[in-house]
Amino acid sequence: RLIFHSLHQKQYNAFLGTDDLLEKEVLIFGCDHAMAGSWVAEKARLPQENILAIRYHHKPSATKEFGDIVSAVSISEALSRRFSSKIEDDGIWTEDHDAIMLELSIDNDDISEMEERLRAESSNINTFLELC
Repeated sequence: RLIFHSLHQKQYNAFLGTDDLLEKEVLIFGCDHAMAGSWVAEKARLPQENILAIRYHHKPSATKEFGDIVSAVSISEALSRRFSSKIEDDGIWTEDHDAIMLELSIDNDDISEMEERLRAESSNINTFLELC
């Protein structure tokens, strides 16, 4: 998304954070940020599991390899939106996420517990991020 943002900042900002972000990226750039990011990862010679996690983080069911890693990245992004929505996020909840939750036996009580733990640790997380 950084590349898209740097190329067309004003236009990209207009639809950043919308639920049709991916469709608008394809319309304007010819691909979405997941595909573009995977190309950068390939050029950087990252491991295949990283490339696929980047490429399929919005559609984990489409990957043929490293499904566990792709699913972990995808569900993490979707949960981050639920816990802390920000304009720059794109963790749109899909049927794929429902399937991942079912596969991992995660229910709404588990998600609530994760959110409570996140809230309890938020000051430590913020302190850590300020150090980076």
